[in-house]
Amino acid sequence: MNDLDPHIQRITEKLQQLLKNYAHVVKENEKLKIELLALKSNEKEKDNRLQLLALRIEVLKAAKGEMTADEKITFEKTINQYLREIDSCLALINE
Repeated sequence: MNDLDPHIQRITEKLQQLLKNYAHVVKENEKLKIELLALKSNEKEKDNRLQLLALRIEVLKAAKGEMTADEKITFEKTINQYLREIDSCLALINE
């Protein structure tokens, strides 16, 4: 039995170290998940801001009359899409 005691002790120590490493990896994984969510949220906010700024640029170009024919068509399609969405919202409200 004494011959097995050092082996059992060594295995126990290695198992304890593995459990500590596992706990550390789990904590690190949770931190990274939280960081990933924050980065995705930040990216989404920046994308929304970029879209808003792009729309403002289109409106300013339209107001100045500096749009090309293709830009005018795209702008009119966007405006028509917004109008359809507003109409559908009004229809839902009136139901």
